[in-house]
Amino acid sequence: MFSDAKTAYTNWINQITNNGTIYPNLAGNTNFVNDYKQHLGAFKKYRHIDYSSTNIVPSLGPEALKKIFSGNIGTDCSN
Repeated sequence: MFSDAKTAYTNWINQITNNGTIYPNLAGNTNFVNDYKQHLGAFKKYRHIDYSSTNIVPSLGPEALKKIFSGNIGTDCSN
């Protein structure tokens, strides 16, 4: 069910951001890509309107997110 997928995704985001209090260090998170793809797949499987009519490209990973949140962003959001 989509609400379960949404809850799992929210819990995952809370886990990697310490409940929204820190930026995640995605470069240092060895499970990030697999977790990301699992949640993306769940959104498609359970028919989120923005994902259900599109294809997931397996070779297209979240590299931009990993570069932005590489552990070097600090606490200043303007950088």
